[in-house]
Amino acid sequence: MPHVRRLSEGGLDIIENTVVLCLICHRELYSGERKEDRSEWINLVVPWLIR
Repeated sequence: MPHVRRLSEGGLDIIENTVVLCLICHRELYSGERKEDRSEWINLVVPWLIR
């Protein structure tokens, strides 16, 4: 599962800092055009996240 706040940016490796994505969104996140702006894309896709 992708981390909402990257571990390299101080995010914790806990379930509350992860998000479950469908296969299409997961592919886009890791292989598509969104690869470089993962954190921003997750925040757009899942707007109800509490940071």
